[in-house]
Amino acid sequence: MFVFGIFVFFCFFKKVMPGYFRLFFSSYLVSRGPVFVIWCYISANYPK
Repeated sequence: MFVFGIFVFFCFFKKVMPGYFRLFFSSYLVSRGPVFVIWCYISANYPK
């Protein structure tokens, strides 16, 4: 559930600071690679 915790933190952080979140998240995506991008896309579009 560690990944889910990170996802929840990102969602909370995004609501608090959207501008800074985009900068941090984009740099994080570049460092993690395409696998994380695909996982993020699936998580965002998966029906809750």
